[in-house]
Amino acid sequence: MLSLGLPSGDSARMFALAHYDLETLCVATSALDEAWKEYRALLRVKPADAVKTRSVMAARIMAAIDAGKRDSAQLKWIALLAAKPA
Repeated sequence: MLSLGLPSGDSARMFALAHYDLETLCVATSALDEAWKEYRALLRVKPADAVKTRSVMAARIMAAIDAGKRDSAQLKWIALLAAKPA
């Protein structure tokens, strides 16, 4: 399958309705994927409500992007802070 360099998978679908350029979508998707991997590694289990947690993480990334942030590492940390267990 030809990807054309577009983000794909669950993370890309989280940002599907957003109106961002391709580079920004790639940064957002990468930050979400990295944050999710780290979050799962820290917990050593899959959260009971994975879809909700990833949605919260994606929303925080989009809000940060809307505020002008574009650094993938910074976006990853913003997502991790948003998903911290209660």
